[in-house]
Amino acid sequence: MKSIPITVGVIGHRDVKDIESYTSAIKSIFNDLRETYPNSPLVLFSQLAEGADTFVAEKFLELKAEKCLVLKEKNQWNNCELHVPLPFQEDEYTKYYNDNDKKVFNSLIDSADKIIELNHLDQDLSEDAQNIKKQEFYRNSAEFVADSSLILIALFDTSESKEQEAIKKGGTRDTVFYKKNGYYKDKVADEFLDNPGELIIIDCERESREKRFNSTHTSQPYLTSLLNSYNIKKALENIELLNKNIRGKEAEIHRSIKYLHNIEGLKENYDNLAHIYGITDVIAVDKSTFRIYSKYILAFIISIYSISAVLYEKIGIEPALLFAIITIFATGLKLAKPKLKAILSFFGILKNYTQFSNNRRLAEGLRVQFYWSLSGLNKKVTNYFNYSNNINQDWLKSTLDSIIGFTFMKQKVPYLRLEQINDLWIKPQRQYFYDNINKLENKQNKQRNWQLVLFTIGFLLLVSAIIIKIIYSTYSADYPSINNISPWLMIIISIVFVLFSTMGRFFGEQESQALLEQYRTMLKIFKKAEKVSYEIISNNTLTENDKIKELQKLYYLIGKEAIAENMKWNEVIEETKPIKV
Repeated sequence: MKSIPITVGVIGHRDVKDIESYTSAIKSIFNDLRETYPNSPLVLFSQLAEGADTFVAEKFLELKAEKCLVLKEKNQWNNCELHVPLPFQEDEYTKYYNDNDKKVFNSLIDSADKIIELNHLDQDLSEDAQNIKKQEFYRNSAEFVADSSLILIALFDTSESKEQEAIKKGGTRDTVFYKKNGYYKDKVADEFLDNPGELIIIDCERESREKRFNSTHTSQPYLTSLLNSYNIKKALENIELLNKNIRGKEAEIHRSIKYLHNIEGLKENYDNLAHIYGITDVIAVDKSTFRIYSKYILAFIISIYSISAVLYEKIGIEPALLFAIITIFATGLKLAKPKLKAILSFFGILKNYTQFSNNRRLAEGLRVQFYWSLSGLNKKVTNYFNYSNNINQDWLKSTLDSIIGFTFMKQKVPYLRLEQINDLWIKPQRQYFYDNINKLENKQNKQRNWQLVLFTIGFLLLVSAIIIKIIYSTYSADYPSINNISPWLMIIISIVFVLFSTMGRFFGEQESQALLEQYRTMLKIFKKAEKVSYEIISNNTLTENDKIKELQKLYYLIGKEAIAENMKWNEVIEETKPIKV
């Protein structure tokens, strides 16, 4: 899959009653998502438990088959996938399924695009010990579905009384509570979520309960209701925008991935994660380019407009007229170079900066996640996100969680790969920050030198103007032409000081200094990491397994530090292109 998917999960009761009456509701959710976000494929996470999980998966595949048959020329539905996370081994999971349920399960498993065995149940344990483990694994699996889904569909009997809330780990009520609140009633989750999750609850009846309402179910505008949430709306819009803007940029994505790794034969999930990193990285670079062009052109326009006000009195050109001429010229430049789109609009500049900042965060989070996954660390980068004072950034976390679930892979990692990670991640990042610190320092020195030159020229001219004024007041009769020099000199002085002030404001001296400090911090982190990794690799007293554990611990610590620093993009207005090894 070469796009970022919109992920949907399903949970629900195993004994949902008259579930066929909910068909239109289920299909409308998937159909509305596909029509509203046509560039973004869908991925459904279903554990394929009897009842709701199986039912929703069946309707998803039915709708996909119907749409692919009707829309033969369009491939919007061809890249929609069913992913099946299992709590433990398939044979043990379906041990108590009846023949019909087992037949349906096998059919859906055969149609699944991906099967994930999240945990392994030890068969040597006693039956009681196995049952305890199963409850833990059921909850882990349900939590995986909830976390990995931007949208969670719950076929849920809302009439359950408080007395029946006795927690069944991994059950529907347990998972609904977790998705809404970010923790469980009986324990705090591994990750304490700051924002409630987004879910669609379809109120349903159960075989185990008396009938309480007419089971004829009419479809509701579930998606419209869901989009009232800022976080889910923003996440969906950004995914669609990324998938739309990435058309024709395969070569750029490929180059971005090459910066990330050059390991041949990686499994599909790693390739997917690397490709999504490439998408976010390329769009961030594009938006950064827009922002830089916008700043330069805006500085040019304001400088000329300020200068025109100075010239007005002497040459009689209206500042507004000169500004209009400059705007027409810049607009023509914009039309001639499509990459300069919207640079004349201040709000356009803000929009490009916001898109750059958001996608830079996504890309840097995915970079760390890629190396963590590659090194066998089953950790989520979103556990370590910190958005400072910006409460409207939770959608980024939801987006990353869904990507991590989509690309999840659990496996043992060979020692050789850990050495490769050191060469792919630690050393290049250390070199990148070292090189860019030098570039930033050189840029700052040049900028300061130019400002010093301009200030010196302006100061000397101002002193000259004062001397000329004194000479004129004393010898006006002898040198009447001096009076004509003074106005032109004041115009030149004004222009020099306009340029001086504009350079400091628009070419980001303060922002550049803030970014430089961040780069110095990152350099210290990666220099130390390179030293420690070399000591581990070259330590002949450690076994290979010990080296694996120590390198994994190191990569985990470095990843946390990198995430903490890279999540400060709201506070540091970058002056150069985004971080890229």
